[in-house]
Amino acid sequence: MRAPFVLVVQHHLVRAATRIVAPIVRIGPQPVTFLAPRVVVGELEFGAILLEMAASPLRLLAEPVAETEVDEDAVATALDAIFRGTPVGLPLS
Repeated sequence: MRAPFVLVVQHHLVRAATRIVAPIVRIGPQPVTFLAPRVVVGELEFGAILLEMAASPLRLLAEPVAETEVDEDAVATALDAIFRGTPVGLPLS
């Protein structure tokens, strides 16, 4: 499935020629999972596929196209689980 948008997960103060992004895809019959937190763009719900993060050159990224609603704590917790294996005891799916 092609992602219509990406979520920039890199802090804006980190200056680099790239940005770390995660594709966001429409939520279909599959639910949002621990490693794919919910993102709302306009009135549409998406899931941020954090396991498919990548560095994207700035020249390939457009200006932000919409206001988003993102649970930053859910994203941070999922990134901790991916990179550090914590929090211990939480399911990875």
